[in-house]
Amino acid sequence: MIQTRLREILLQRELEYQEPYTIQGVAEATGLSQNAVSFFRSGRTTRFDAHVLDALCRVLEVQVGDLLVYVPDAEGST
Repeated sequence: MIQTRLREILLQRELEYQEPYTIQGVAEATGLSQNAVSFFRSGRTTRFDAHVLDALCRVLEVQVGDLLVYVPDAEGST
């Protein structure tokens, strides 16, 4: 399954810069809706739209591979 790493990236940024990286702040900086950022951050997103990935990569200065990671499903799960 594909998992998002936005939560980890935002927590890392908070530690580095000693300032909060809120959903509202990321939404404003990217031009995305708060709902889109929230779903992506929580891992509840089921679609990975190019414009969302582009906006997050641009603002956070990361690559798509930093935002998404493949985690194999457990054997026997569907």
